[in-house]
Amino acid sequence: MYFYKIASFMKLILLWGYTILVAGVWWFFIVARMHAYKFRNFSRYIIPFTNGLMVLLAILTIIGYAIVFNHKDSDYNNYSNNNSSSNSSTNY
Repeated sequence: MYFYKIASFMKLILLWGYTILVAGVWWFFIVARMHAYKFRNFSRYIIPFTNGLMVLLAILTIIGYAIVFNHKDSDYNNYSNNNSSSNSSTNY
């Protein structure tokens, strides 16, 4: 039960950290998009490039959230069980 609480807390930390990271990336994209519209007369490829970049960022954001939500809680339990068994068998 104790490991389940730690795993749930770690999942919240992962979710919070990933959300902050994604918000920062999207913020830089929005600024780049505004500059792309400002300087769209200098290149005809800047608007299609930023559209493609937006699609790529959306796909990566969705995949990232899927990875965070599907992160198994058992990973933390296995790590803690492996460490506790190796430490108890070692005699100094």
